[in-house]
Amino acid sequence: MLLTSSIPLDVVILTIILIYILYRHVTRNFNYFKDKDIPYVKPVPFFGNFAKIALFRTTIGIWLKSYYDKIDAPYFGLFVFNTPCMVIKSPEIVRDIVINSVIKDFSHFFDRSTPMPKNEPLQQGMMLLQKGREWKETREKFTNAFTSGKLRKMFPELNTYAEKLVKFIRNNDMNKIDIQDYTLRFATDTLLRSFVGIEAYCLEDDSEIYLKMKSAMTPCFKSGLISVSFFFRLQGLIDFLKLGFPQTGPLEFFASVFQHLVKVGQEGNTKISNLIDIVTSLKNNENFTQKFTYGDRKAVGQPYMFFMAGENTIITTLAYVLYELAKHPEAQKKLRDEVMEAKGDDEFNYEKIIGMKYMEMVVQEVLRMYPPLPFLDRECTNDYTIRGTNVTIPKGQQVYIPMFGFNFDEEIFPEPEKFLPERFAIKSKYNQNGLRFFPFGEGPRLCIGERFALLDIKIAVAHILCNFEMESSSETPQNIQFTPFSFGSLSKDPLYLNLKPLNK
Repeated sequence: MLLTSSIPLDVVILTIILIYILYRHVTRNFNYFKDKDIPYVKPVPFFGNFAKIALFRTTIGIWLKSYYDKIDAPYFGLFVFNTPCMVIKSPEIVRDIVINSVIKDFSHFFDRSTPMPKNEPLQQGMMLLQKGREWKETREKFTNAFTSGKLRKMFPELNTYAEKLVKFIRNNDMNKIDIQDYTLRFATDTLLRSFVGIEAYCLEDDSEIYLKMKSAMTPCFKSGLISVSFFFRLQGLIDFLKLGFPQTGPLEFFASVFQHLVKVGQEGNTKISNLIDIVTSLKNNENFTQKFTYGDRKAVGQPYMFFMAGENTIITTLAYVLYELAKHPEAQKKLRDEVMEAKGDDEFNYEKIIGMKYMEMVVQEVLRMYPPLPFLDRECTNDYTIRGTNVTIPKGQQVYIPMFGFNFDEEIFPEPEKFLPERFAIKSKYNQNGLRFFPFGEGPRLCIGERFALLDIKIAVAHILCNFEMESSSETPQNIQFTPFSFGSLSKDPLYLNLKPLNK
């Protein structure tokens, strides 16, 4: 039936009607924060406030920081497409959400907002994505893998790999080296050996494992799409495009290897490594497997997650420490003096590495400037009223904490663009009466591998400083540009440095 006597006119009218219906649909939630009298960023149709992320024009951390800088309020609203999300800017409210509301009654913000994949057991086994009681019980089991006693036992092997890193540097051209390639080799060797008992040989040659890891860690459009979809709970896109860690390719190789090791440990009652042994014990624990489905592929999700998260953190943080020391010779000399004094005439040991105060300041300053975790996400699991207000965060709403914004807030960190390790002489001052600096998260969901990552990084830095002087090359970037295809703070450009052997 025609609306008018003219078909072209009918087409125009129907098109306008369809556009109007689509417009009303994609903007249906845009008054959400206005109706609740909550400050918010004015959204645009379809994208909400998410255009720069959806089009890969910036990183998640910088995107959240841009609104952190603009809005003078303890909390405010953003729209991921048409979904309203809360951003918390007040350090006091952050503490309430991340720590107090979880510890007191385990009923408000114990879950991350990332969705649980429906059809991929590997990801269902990752503590990062698990919810509620399954996350709580899984974490309790794996915490034992990272005690001080376990780290002390790991130290000799980590120290050996740092020595191999020094040897590898000496055996190659030391001019204009891409330091991220070297830190990738070191991280892969130490993580695979410590976590699953595999010798990867990345610090000897371009081994098969090194080539697969290099391919896996190279950011691309697909990896960016996966990160955005998961961290912003775009479940429809995840299901439609079947997004997830690839079923084939370099990442699948590691999942298959881990699964084989669990099978060997289970069938032969053989000890493989701390993490694999814990997985084996869980698979043999009827009480645990009756409560939570724990098939072969899901069982390796946890060591797989530790490996991938550790890779990202150690590769980038270690590379940026060396990069900043190359740019700041005075800081490099000060840290080298501390390292040499700590080492003395003996070899390094666990106590010497963790006891270096200026080393700790340098690493913390790098974590501030280049956070491997640029924001925290939480899902409200029961209606929560912000203390001292009548504002209620409803069950199911996503909440984001812009850590990158805190890290570059001039009122918290004066001259935030400058590399000033001494600002961390008293680290605890930043978290008095609230949370302002927490590079590995905080509260019950604090990164379980934090101490391992810091130990691994410090060992490598100590050995490099004992053997080499680092300098910027003609192609060293003066300012880091992060790739929008990476979740963390990965440099878009290679980090070229020149290394010179020290005259001993």
